[in-house]
Amino acid sequence: MDEYTTRVISEGLCFGESPRWHEGRLWFSDFYRLGVYSINPDGTDERLEQRVAGQPSGLGWLPGGDLLCVSCVDHRVLRFGKDSVREFADISDYCGFWANDMLVSPTGYSYVGNFGFDLDTMLAEIGVEGMLASPPPTTNLVVLNQDGRVIQSVPGMAFPNGTVLSPDGATLIEGETMAFRLRRHLEQPARVGPTRLRRDRWHVLGRARTDMARQRADPSVLTRQRRW
Repeated sequence: MDEYTTRVISEGLCFGESPRWHEGRLWFSDFYRLGVYSINPDGTDERLEQRVAGQPSGLGWLPGGDLLCVSCVDHRVLRFGKDSVREFADISDYCGFWANDMLVSPTGYSYVGNFGFDLDTMLAEIGVEGMLASPPPTTNLVVLNQDGRVIQSVPGMAFPNGTVLSPDGATLIEGETMAFRLRRHLEQPARVGPTRLRRDRWHVLGRARTDMARQRADPSVLTRQRRW
């Protein structure tokens, strides 16, 4: 059995998000410091790479090297060139609330999620128990092409977040935070570029509190549930 050791390499983050390795450094957004930062693998030499007044979230790079970053509160994706910044996409028509995480594929297609509802207000009004008892509204996963044009909107997603792409580019896996599950979408290989995403199946990680309690008591429960 593999063993891993954890250690703290950076402190003082307000709300770190979307960690990405790029050119030998760890890049991440910090929601409330309103910036995109990078550090060395050992946590030294923190650099402010870009300011994002609209609160930064998902990060990724286009094949040509330009940085894309989600600007949460105004529902935009920004494109940072060597000496410029411009709007890459406005996805406000597809968002139920703030824009959030994003994955950019090696071929330059972007997959952008959003909250779907006002999380803070709903928590204040009905609390965690109320949200578990009555699931909040779903929203869309937005697919952008290399020019920032919306080419697909995938509905019915429960707070899409934590998107990853399989190594062969054939499968997109999307975390649905409010449904406690991962959803798998089938895709053409990245070398071809996407057709329309097609939902294949979803995989429950522990919808009920009883399931989560079982996982805490028996770690093998989660291992068994990971099988598609």
